[in-house]
Amino acid sequence: MQIHICIDFTLSNLEISDYRSLHRQGEMGEMNQYEKAIFEVCNVMTPYAKDQKFHAYGFGAIPRYLGQT
Repeated sequence: MQIHICIDFTLSNLEISDYRSLHRQGEMGEMNQYEKAIFEVCNVMTPYAKDQKFHAYGFGAIPRYLGQT
């Protein structure tokens, strides 16, 4: 089995600085909701992963290097 993870970076999840954002960065070492979900799913799926690798994709973001922040 190959495992693929997709992360929604659209503004529907609010700005990263907003305390309600699913992507917010918490205190040192605290995982946000996305990180917690990915961590739990990967823990369950790891034994079934063919190559012990998880492919991750993101969508809905504009990379800062494009200068369109």
